[in-house]
Amino acid sequence: MSKRPFVPSFLQHFDDTLLRNKPTTWSARTHLVLWFALLFAIALAGCCYLAFYDPREDYSIEGWITFVALVAFVGFVFWVIFLLRFNVFKRYGNWLPWDGLKTFILYLISIGSMVAVCFIPSAIQTLRANQKYKIQELVADVNEMNTSIYQLEYDILPKQWKRDSCWVRQSGQLATYSVQGDEIRDSFLAAELKNTHYSFRYMIDSSLLKEMILNRDSVTKINDSLHVFYDCPKYVFVNTEYGSNYDINGFLSSNDIYRTVRPSIYVNKIKLEKRMKELNKKYALDSQFNVYEALHYPYSHIVKTYNISPVDKNISLIIYKMNIWNIFWPIYLRVFYYATIILTLLMFVFRHSTLKTFLLSLLSILVLSIFSGLFITLSSGKDLTVSIMMIVYYLVFLLIGLATFSARTRKLTNGISLNLFVLMTPFVPSIVLGMVSAIDAYQQPYELYHRTKHMDFSVYLPFMEIGGLILFLALLEPVFRKLYRKWYAAAEV
Repeated sequence: MSKRPFVPSFLQHFDDTLLRNKPTTWSARTHLVLWFALLFAIALAGCCYLAFYDPREDYSIEGWITFVALVAFVGFVFWVIFLLRFNVFKRYGNWLPWDGLKTFILYLISIGSMVAVCFIPSAIQTLRANQKYKIQELVADVNEMNTSIYQLEYDILPKQWKRDSCWVRQSGQLATYSVQGDEIRDSFLAAELKNTHYSFRYMIDSSLLKEMILNRDSVTKINDSLHVFYDCPKYVFVNTEYGSNYDINGFLSSNDIYRTVRPSIYVNKIKLEKRMKELNKKYALDSQFNVYEALHYPYSHIVKTYNISPVDKNISLIIYKMNIWNIFWPIYLRVFYYATIILTLLMFVFRHSTLKTFLLSLLSILVLSIFSGLFITLSSGKDLTVSIMMIVYYLVFLLIGLATFSARTRKLTNGISLNLFVLMTPFVPSIVLGMVSAIDAYQQPYELYHRTKHMDFSVYLPFMEIGGLILFLALLEPVFRKLYRKWYAAAEV
């Protein structure tokens, strides 16, 4: 029994047992991959936990992810080297039923563990930010800073509300008149408004009126067609727009501050200024610079006095770190899925074909990608063109790959087509879904398509992705395994 570094005795004993009784399972080395991935993940999580101690710091998370990806790639290379030492399929060993399916799943688990460690820096960054701050705390502090500045600097703040008027036309009505500034160019509309002192600056569709009313601070209805909108002066100094990006409620808008905070000559300015310094120290770093030169008075004075720029930047960064996994977890999951499944498919193909055939298969993918890209660009192709082209490629690879059953020699074209047939199979349901979606969009003009209800194809994409993997696993033993065995065992030309 050879002793490996960092491998405990129980795992070494388990490794020897697999070698004697389950050589196909042992050859995948999944148990060792999981063990070393776990050790690396623990060490990496500890380093990230210590490094990301201050959520206000703008760490180079991309650098961390790149470093971890390179380490994972080195581990992947070592794993491939160990796989090259023993291959039951190419040695014509005992290939039992379901061994192909079991081997693929073991490869999937091994590669998945190596891909998963690349997400640890981002996860630890989110964990540290949520440990240091709470959303309710951030909302309360931002509101307190904005209301305090409003009270302290009330005398120099603008008081005049901006007025904006518009004419509402019915949905589907064509606009055949022109408007320039506040001047009415259409005689009919001029007659409609001759008894009012208002004029409209632009037109909106009646379907957008409700949304516009909700987004403006105040509105006055002159008649059924003419509305006057009012916007409150800016009383938000520490930005609250990032709250809407992450579905965070509770931030006070300028209109909220105007309606709820009443400035008074009896405000304890010394107390408010002291509290502002405490909040500034809580969120701003000493090494940061305050940017205010490009702002107009009085906002340049406020930003300069209360060191707003670093505070605003750091609060935005903290909220981003706290919520990035809540918002982008579907993207992270899809990146993990595709990275894992593509690498596993490549490894599976590599283990079941010759090195020459595998490299030529990769070259064929590159050449077809270049050719397809040029064709789509020159023909101004749409999504439908891409989907149809992918389906045609798949059918060609399928037919040539299935011809391996009747081939008496090991032909290079059959091997390449078989590899590409295997590589494309898990993605066929998603390609078909994209084609159906493109056909549905192609049947109607762009303007009408977005005004009518359609099936949301993005809802079905996860099912197609899972279905593609299931389809591949279902075909692996009865089709792919037999094709590869037949092709590899044939006499080489």
